[in-house]
Amino acid sequence: TYTFRSLGTHLVQVNVSNTLGSVAGTLEVIVVDRTISNLTVYQEEGPEVTVHGQPTAFHITMVTADRSSTFLEIDLGDGTTFNHSLVNRHGELLGTGPSSSDRFQITANYLEDCYLNVGFRHIYSGSGSFQASVRAWNDANGANATVKDLVVVQAEILRLFLSVSSALPVNVAQNITVHYADHTGPLSVVWHISKSDGSFSFNTTTNDGLLEHTFTTPGTYIVGVEVSNMISSQQEAKEVTVQAPISGLTLTSDKGRYIRTGESVVSTATVAMGTDLRFFWDVTNGRRTGIQYTANSSVVSHVFELAGVVNLTVTVSNQVTSAVTEMLQFHIQDPVQVGNLAITTPTVLGNDTTIVANVEEGTSVHCHVDVGTTSYNVAVNEG
Repeated sequence: TYTFRSLGTHLVQVNVSNTLGSVAGTLEVIVVDRTISNLTVYQEEGPEVTVHGQPTAFHITMVTADRSSTFLEIDLGDGTTFNHSLVNRHGELLGTGPSSSDRFQITANYLEDCYLNVGFRHIYSGSGSFQASVRAWNDANGANATVKDLVVVQAEILRLFLSVSSALPVNVAQNITVHYADHTGPLSVVWHISKSDGSFSFNTTTNDGLLEHTFTTPGTYIVGVEVSNMISSQQEAKEVTVQAPISGLTLTSDKGRYIRTGESVVSTATVAMGTDLRFFWDVTNGRRTGIQYTANSSVVSHVFELAGVVNLTVTVSNQVTSAVTEMLQFHIQDPVQVGNLAITTPTVLGNDTTIVANVEEGTSVHCHVDVGTTSYNVAVNEG
């Protein structure tokens, strides 16, 4: 036996002889190192981002002369780990560990000078950024290597849903959100808010789908968002109406509570604060003869042709305020018409005197008699 102390090819001269002669020969002995060295792993050339559901290709190289007892552990960074025994099978599928052709496949071949090339492909089941690494070992030593760059896997953004109310109150902070499919990888969310008349424009970028914004001026706005990753982009926009809430509603009339039949009454509803106001008038009995509007008020005219008690109601609302209501009550009466006034004569001192007033027209009539030294309230009877 002999122990070689250096790597490489050694020539061993062998001479066998006896008294009758000799035989000589030369043996070529190749001395190799069974340790693993120069282990590298990298992602094969392709797009910077792997599309969700598509295979990602990797390549491993190492120097080893051991062709029967070298093992390889591959960690894909997504919780998936494969262990394989590397043997020379001339490029055929290698491995004794669990594998599935639709998610992982490995092939290898030994080249000259003890170089081992290993190629494998993996389909990531989810999106994200993953750190892939490998470990190779035998009974002589072991080595580790990591892919230099993260493996970025993204899903294409197919649709967005922008969540914002179509009507918002002024000077109140609002949370505006955009919803998109999960696991789309690193995202860029760009927001754009502009007023329809061009007097306001706002742009910002967030790391997620949430924006807090306060509208300080009433009006009509376009709220837009663009969500992008490294392989796709989608946009969505909505029209938003911003209004000032209603407060300070007052209702007045140019007449008192008692009104003659046939008389025109002008009523005015005024709002101290509020925009985009809607006025709704309701009257139990009456004919509307005119109506006018301003930014914060409404004026309506009515003629009441029938006697009775009338309720006049105004309701004011907009898209950000519940309805606000005020009411006036009128007593509509026919004017009093007295046909004649009679008294029994001659009047005898100490005896009763009858006074008769014939009322031909009028509603809710009251009679008051004043005889100088005293006065009476007298009931009015039909007939």
